[in-house]
Amino acid sequence: MYLLHRTALSPLLPGTDNEAVTQSCRQIQLSGERKFMNFLLSNDLGPLWYTTLTKTDQTHLVSDNFLQQLRDSCRATTAIYLLQQQALANINSHLEAASIPHAVIKGAHVRELIYSEPALRYACDIDILIPKSEQINAIRTLVSTGYEFKPTKENISHEATLYKKGASIDLHWDILRTGRTRVPMTDELLSTRKDFSTHWGLDNVATLYLMLVHPVLLSMQHHLITPWYAYWI
Repeated sequence: MYLLHRTALSPLLPGTDNEAVTQSCRQIQLSGERKFMNFLLSNDLGPLWYTTLTKTDQTHLVSDNFLQQLRDSCRATTAIYLLQQQALANINSHLEAASIPHAVIKGAHVRELIYSEPALRYACDIDILIPKSEQINAIRTLVSTGYEFKPTKENISHEATLYKKGASIDLHWDILRTGRTRVPMTDELLSTRKDFSTHWGLDNVATLYLMLVHPVLLSMQHHLITPWYAYWI
């Protein structure tokens, strides 16, 4: 299992050279392209692999079918990114108009910070942190703009999901279930928020804290195939 992780992640690290890509492609031939492709797609790494292969001019190391699947995943992820960016602009304007402090957190924010091409990193939804006191106001505001409120009993203590035309929002008023942190963190985290021109987000220290605490606990809880460090790739 961890050989697949190393093969998938090593060409994507900063400072990757052609040799790292070549070594990973050799390992693909040993493990089988289909198995490796399934691993890449299940972990949303297809677009990053496609870009890495094309930028390093190493596309000849994989089959045409393998490359086509990577290209398709890249196009699909970019389309979802554009949809989410449009939704994010709409969400931001409505929450601002309602005077609701908020910050985009997790994948939809982090990819804007660390990727030169953020559209290549898939995010299944837009995570937004709000004060607990604004919970009902924020839900009503988003519902009034066409979002459908989809609460679940498993998560309603700290978050709820809303949908609209293919865009999904996870609205958080706590970063984990009540009692999982020694003290409430939401207000302290939101006090660091900054305007990133396209959205409000937490500052770098708060973002680092959140991305270390939340994915690690989540992966331990659900036994995800993606290791916690892959959230930073």
